[in-house]
Amino acid sequence: MRDRVLHTIAAVLAAAALASGCGVRPTGVVSAGSLPVAEGRSMTMTLYLVAGDKLVPVTRQGLAGHPMLPLVQLRIPVTAQESRKGLHTEVPHTEDISGYVVQASRVLVASVTGIDIGPGGLKAGGDWSRVALGQLVCTAQAVPGVSRVKVEDALNPDTESATLTCDDFSDLLAG
Repeated sequence: MRDRVLHTIAAVLAAAALASGCGVRPTGVVSAGSLPVAEGRSMTMTLYLVAGDKLVPVTRQGLAGHPMLPLVQLRIPVTAQESRKGLHTEVPHTEDISGYVVQASRVLVASVTGIDIGPGGLKAGGDWSRVALGQLVCTAQAVPGVSRVKVEDALNPDTESATLTCDDFSDLLAG
């Protein structure tokens, strides 16, 4: 008999728990507040692309905290919109480009491979044309705060280097 009473009590408790919906009560529509608003400034970057044999400044969406992104962008294919405008890059896609700014003198050091820097200054070497070098220098100088660009061979940093400005390629700049 005792077992029967215990079973009955357990059944009544289980039925009560099921009937109560486990404590979840229905509610009406609850507002979650206003729509989210994105704040902050959009960063832009300038890089130089090529139209014919002229260097053309182009702005693209940048990324905060990544001032060297334009140098990397020179190595990738242009956007569809840029391509429709006849723009392209002459910087070899296979070459690695890295850069860092020497703060005291506002010089950006661009380390690239496949470049010939010998006595008498910078010369195109390997896959690099003069237009490609102009792209690199003008793009690097477009980084905020940079006034000159020191180009060095990434594979042989102890070799000659050249410090240039975009003015050294003024004959290539689109008017």
